[in-house]
Amino acid sequence: MAVYSISFEVIAKNGKISRTRKNRLRRILQEFPENLKFSVSSYLFYSDQDIDQINNEIYKYLDSNDKILICEITPNYCGSLSEDEWEWIDEKIHKKKAKIIRRNPLIKLTAS
Repeated sequence: MAVYSISFEVIAKNGKISRTRKNRLRRILQEFPENLKFSVSSYLFYSDQDIDQINNEIYKYLDSNDKILICEITPNYCGSLSEDEWEWIDEKIHKKKAKIIRRNPLIKLTAS
């Protein structure tokens, strides 16, 4: 099992956002049993599927104008997320409690 990050932008052919496809994609991502929405169009999810299987499943709902990036999260990461979000990531990747360093306004997780 692995943790993946997915970010997407769904665009209609006239350059406007396609809310129908965007909402359908969100529902698909929320069907993963363990998922975490951390921004408007970005999710983390835990899956036993490999990245190609995930891409094939999601890609059939996209249009040629849409953008998507799927990455496997490894123990080498940093960013600005909430404490709960860091704990979710650490629990899935390291199977242990997060060691969190607070820096206002950022929170950074270090792998230990």
